[in-house]
Amino acid sequence: MKALIPKDWSHSTVGDACSIRNDLRLPISREERSGMSGNFPYYGPTGVLDRIDGYRLDGTYALIGEDGDHFLDVEKKTQTILVSGKFNVNNHAHVIETTAQCSAEWFYNYFRHRSLKPYLTRQGAGRYKLNKAALQSIPIVLPSLNEQEAINRLFREWSKAVEIAEKQIEAKEKRHAALVQFLITSVTARRHWGTVEFGNVVAERNEKTEQHDQYPVLTSSRRGLFLQSEYFSKQVTSEDNTGYKVMRCGDFTFRSMSDDGRFVFNRLTHYDAGVISPAYGVFRATDCSPAFLTHFMNSSYFANVLNRESQGGTRKALRFSAIASTEIDFPSRQQQENIARILDSSRNEIDVEKERLTQLQLQIRGLMQKLLTGQWRVKVPEAEAA
Repeated sequence: MKALIPKDWSHSTVGDACSIRNDLRLPISREERSGMSGNFPYYGPTGVLDRIDGYRLDGTYALIGEDGDHFLDVEKKTQTILVSGKFNVNNHAHVIETTAQCSAEWFYNYFRHRSLKPYLTRQGAGRYKLNKAALQSIPIVLPSLNEQEAINRLFREWSKAVEIAEKQIEAKEKRHAALVQFLITSVTARRHWGTVEFGNVVAERNEKTEQHDQYPVLTSSRRGLFLQSEYFSKQVTSEDNTGYKVMRCGDFTFRSMSDDGRFVFNRLTHYDAGVISPAYGVFRATDCSPAFLTHFMNSSYFANVLNRESQGGTRKALRFSAIASTEIDFPSRQQQENIARILDSSRNEIDVEKERLTQLQLQIRGLMQKLLTGQWRVKVPEAEAA
């Protein structure tokens, strides 16, 4: 059953309303591109892959992937790209050109966060394909070109607001990194610090669960510490998590294996207790500021110290015992508190901006739901409507 739309809108399909210009695609291998370095973007289904010395497209086009795993994450990953100017596209994205019925930008906005799962075919484990025939069959609703442009214009303004918010976050992230460099990482910062064995300021927690699901199951990632049910949208532990490590509020954890030699330390702050896989180390601060320790352990100075203690080739292993026996430069308790106060304030500013960005993006998604279906209308200027 077709969704209700305004009387002056129409139902159509991508094949009938849009021009699919896959004849403009330019498949070039990475090896070939290495000898074609230039200024013109070379796009794949999710963004720019390279820059080469020539172009095949010139104008405004929408791109939608022919294959990839981005189809499975509609909430976080855009399904379409809008490109203007001189550029190229490989053979893994469909190219959409403006027609008398549908502008490329309308197509871009309409399908940006729309699930395409019913039209996909499976291409091996975790790989999905949207072939041309399936793309042509997908329904699309169409206001007049003038109303399309009015709605597109509104989304452009909101997109500018998102860009400004993202740049503010980027600037604050750079400032925070500079503060960490100034307060912790640089030799000058540590000039008046003392030297301690790390095991003298922290202690390992060896507590383990005595029954299944004794506490919420946690996942530690490079983005932070999360409930496993929220991080994966489901709980993925084995049937019985008895014997898992227990984390208490304020404890730290780290994954004992790293594929690139980088180890991230996360602190439990939002729950009284949780359980985590035995593959993770768990410890607590005993004679230092926990707030300072969070910044200190994730600094490049501490990373360099750990690099000497971790074992293995490309894949590094790190045990708590190795960390505990390591000598490190360490400030006085008063210095720790002062540094933590500055860096906490800086990090809080970033978190506030990120929350604002999240709310802005949610508002845009709400607008898209209303405007792209005709539930809300945008007034078309009389000059355009004439």
